[in-house]
Amino acid sequence: MSRNQGGKKMGMLGGMNLKKKLLLAFLAVGVIPFTVVGIVALQQTSSGLQAAAYNQLQAVRDIKRGQLERFFEDRKSDTMALVETAATLSQSAFQKLEGTRNNKKRQIERYFKNIQEQVVTFSGGRMVSRALPMLSEGFYFDAEELAEEEEVVEAATSSLQSYYEGPFTAAHNERSRTVDARSLLNGVSDQARVMQARYISDNSHPLGQKSNMDGSEEASSYNDLHMMFHRDMREFKENFGFSDLYLVNGESGDVVYSVNKDIDFATSLSEGPFSSSPIGRVFQQAMALEFDRGFVQVDTSRYAPAYGELVNFVASPIVSGGERVGVLILQFKQDQIIDIMADTSGMGETGETILVGPDYLMRSDSRLEKQFHTLENSFSNPEQGKVDTAATRSAIERKQPGTSVVTDYRKVRTLISYTPVEVAPGITYSLNAKMDLAEAFIPRLDGDSKDYYQKYIERYGYYDLVLINPDGYIFYSVARESDYQTNLVNGPFANTNLGKLFRKVSESKQYGIADVEAYAPSNGEPAAFIAAPLVSGDESMGADVEMVVALQLSLDAINGIMAERSGMGETGETYLVGQDLLMRSDSYLDSVNHSVKAAFANPAEGKIDTEATRSVLSGESGNRLIVDHDGESVLSAFTPLQVGSGISWGLVAEVSEAEAFAAVKQIEWMMLIIALVGIAAISGVAMVIARNISNPLVAAAEVAGSIAAGKLDNDIKVASKDETGLLLQALKDMQQDLNQRITRDRKIADESMRIKIALDGASTSVMIADLKFPENFTRF
Repeated sequence: MSRNQGGKKMGMLGGMNLKKKLLLAFLAVGVIPFTVVGIVALQQTSSGLQAAAYNQLQAVRDIKRGQLERFFEDRKSDTMALVETAATLSQSAFQKLEGTRNNKKRQIERYFKNIQEQVVTFSGGRMVSRALPMLSEGFYFDAEELAEEEEVVEAATSSLQSYYEGPFTAAHNERSRTVDARSLLNGVSDQARVMQARYISDNSHPLGQKSNMDGSEEASSYNDLHMMFHRDMREFKENFGFSDLYLVNGESGDVVYSVNKDIDFATSLSEGPFSSSPIGRVFQQAMALEFDRGFVQVDTSRYAPAYGELVNFVASPIVSGGERVGVLILQFKQDQIIDIMADTSGMGETGETILVGPDYLMRSDSRLEKQFHTLENSFSNPEQGKVDTAATRSAIERKQPGTSVVTDYRKVRTLISYTPVEVAPGITYSLNAKMDLAEAFIPRLDGDSKDYYQKYIERYGYYDLVLINPDGYIFYSVARESDYQTNLVNGPFANTNLGKLFRKVSESKQYGIADVEAYAPSNGEPAAFIAAPLVSGDESMGADVEMVVALQLSLDAINGIMAERSGMGETGETYLVGQDLLMRSDSYLDSVNHSVKAAFANPAEGKIDTEATRSVLSGESGNRLIVDHDGESVLSAFTPLQVGSGISWGLVAEVSEAEAFAAVKQIEWMMLIIALVGIAAISGVAMVIARNISNPLVAAAEVAGSIAAGKLDNDIKVASKDETGLLLQALKDMQQDLNQRITRDRKIADESMRIKIALDGASTSVMIADLKFPENFTRF
């Protein structure tokens, strides 16, 4: 600073009175530190409040992230638990089906074994071995004798024609079957006609009850023998549940006896009208047996003499006198087999056991599909009635049992346990114990209207649960929307996020998640899915996917987490965005355009394209002051959220700058007010102090001036004992001393004058000195 500038400043200060100088000094000493401290405190407080606002926002963000991570972990745990449940249910269902299958197999095998033992035992019994030769002899005696009379043959033919074209044809028609009665009658020999007329058409008992006639009204050798054996034969047939019983002459193939007296009676099974039918084949095979104590059996087929009913035949040779004289044939129906298979105790609503023959047609009745898959309807409609599946082929062709999941004859996915059943040499059935997957994997308590999975999604807040076959077929759905019973591989929803997820988890054999997309079956609303496969076998050996469990997440559950706004004020919110910048949770502040539903319905309006969302979706975490999608300045804290393999969402917590820094503004205003009040207070105190200091000094200065001017009668009042009081007291004392000195000096002067006057009259010079003040002297 130059000397002149310094001089000017000193001149400016020098022109001020003491009071002003003191006031300025006190203000400088008080206000400057106060202002500095205030500014520093404001800055530190503002920084602290801003940091607290960011920290609070980050804390909310991190809490939400933790909640969401736990949410998705819980969803994974739920899915894996459901897979474990499905695996347990699958194992239990297979074990149950295997047990049922094996039990049914034993019953069927025992049934056929009993029949086969009965035919062998009965054919080897004394009564049959006596009856066949005797009845054969009587039969030929009467037949030949009667056939020689032309009138008898004509009468017999006329009677039979009426019977064949009348009741017999009517019986076929009643069963919706056709028969060429005339052709059948033309194939019957004269000997057979006369015997049939006597025991069938002339039999007074109605069709189906001809066996009630023990003998004809006309006596003959055969009639006597018939009456001898018929009751015992009929009793055997009825007691053991057979449809008919035949004794066939081995040489001619003639049916010399039958219990029912249908139109196969008296015909030749070697060359007659039924020689190529099942009964003809069983006779011929029985005659060709190597051993007498054996049997042959032919499988189920329609048989015209039994009015087109489905019947089976089993036969065994008859030996008499050490020679094979013929064959005993037993006809039986499937009724008892159907009864055995119809028992579905403990198999639920869709469980059943069925028998399938070598031709893949039914050998029992399905209780689930009766249009084509009963025994009767299967044979009537062989194209629709076949059960040609991998399971039946394995059992019938390869003789291998097994369990698997297949699409059954109803085109429904079922759990099946199958096994071959050899009912006779050369005849193998497939016995299938089966249950729909939708029931096998879906337990329901008796009397409960809701199944396990319905209760599950209600309890845990899912929108839907679906079970999917390995081929992509959805065989179960709680919601039963339009995706139910469609195929996710080649069906209408194959390209949805659920379809893609199914293929992904099927290939990886791992849990997976599908990001939110508009899902057509749910009315086009956004939906996310999680899924996991049920895998059987060792993965190192190429494990198979048995099915896939998929859950459709309820966005309400995610919104429930994000909607919790404790500590967020009026403008604070947290939201989720996906890689497409569309919402994954509903906005609290703008539900019109920025809910999940609205964002996917109108992506142009629903996108959140801000600095924060772009940063977080690039993998960055942080917080900063940004401009949001509505153009507002907001504090934003963001972090990525990994929700699944390859799926990352952005979690953003925001609050308006005005609200976040409202406390800072309040502090600034408060500090300003405090500053003003403080400065005013400091100024007031400074003025009082300055006045208290300056006034006495001014008074002292005035007294000093008066004294300097020679006025020594000033009224000096000393009101304090401080420095100014001491100063005034000193001035007062000085004034008093001066007054005393002046008084003394005057006295001395007056005395000197008097002495001078006196000495002026004398000639002697005299020096008078003041002893107290030597410097003062007077010469005379």
